[in-house]
Amino acid sequence: MRRNIKRIMKAMFGLMLVPMIGMSAAAQNCCDGNDCSAWCDDNSSSCGDGCCYRSGDFFGEFQYLRLKAFDTDGYNEGLGSDDGFRLIGGYQNCNGLGIRGRYFDFDGVQNVGGDEYGLDVSYFDVEVTQSFSLCKLDGVVSGGYRHAEHQVVYESDLDGDFDGDGVTLGIQLQRDINCNLGLYGWAQHSILVGDDAEESDDYIIGWTEVQLGTQYATCVGQYDVFARGGVEAQFHDGPAGGYEFGLLGWFLSAGVNF
Repeated sequence: MRRNIKRIMKAMFGLMLVPMIGMSAAAQNCCDGNDCSAWCDDNSSSCGDGCCYRSGDFFGEFQYLRLKAFDTDGYNEGLGSDDGFRLIGGYQNCNGLGIRGRYFDFDGVQNVGGDEYGLDVSYFDVEVTQSFSLCKLDGVVSGGYRHAEHQVVYESDLDGDFDGDGVTLGIQLQRDINCNLGLYGWAQHSILVGDDAEESDDYIIGWTEVQLGTQYATCVGQYDVFARGGVEAQFHDGPAGGYEFGLLGWFLSAGVNF
């Protein structure tokens, strides 16, 4: 019951975050004659539906994740997949410089044979971003701050309870196939220092995330909307006595520029 209440509270916090930061998406939007239309005309290609790639907008994205926990020491043996989510929101100006927030939550603790096992992890990022174009690729590089919580539950006991802060760096790439369809990739790595209640203070872990998939984008009214889907993998190096953990599964997302 306590774990369900915790999940609901995290989801409510994440949903409140989106309108505060602004709502997420791809780097695409509809040219509607606003201040950034000249940037579109000079720097990007336009498709027949009136859309073109540009910046100068708030953006927002919601991701649904279905992930399974793995490890190198049998902590998560017998576990199935579980649900998670990620919220992304921010703003990017007409020069490609922006700010972005990201919230991730995965509560994969499950009951197996009367005991609880699994990972309960979450983080919050604040990043500075810069978009770029390289030949046929459109991308965003980012860097900023992360606060993370990482709990390993084994036989109903906390076997690793990490709470830390650090730096995070990332890159996102898109490659158009046609006007609406494209390929998508994202990689993020964080170095975090904090306290592990089961080990010691000043503990360090690494956290790597990768997404690969496809994207469909189109204009609806004066807004660019998109949907993405693909696979996600994560690698957690160091929590719970130095053992390595990870998550693997798939994701679906939807977002808008406005």
